[in-house]
Amino acid sequence: MVLDASHLAELDALTTPAFDCPHPFVDDVRIGFHQGDTTINGLTSSALQRS
Repeated sequence: MVLDASHLAELDALTTPAFDCPHPFVDDVRIGFHQGDTTINGLTSSALQRS
């Protein structure tokens, strides 16, 4: 069986997981939440700051 790019895209769309909380929050704060004030693999981040 050989699938072309449109078939693969359709399958990807059907099987993309929907993440529940806390993933939307983590997506908003990203690297600062995970790696606050560090540099890892050349990516520098700032720590998450609460207002």
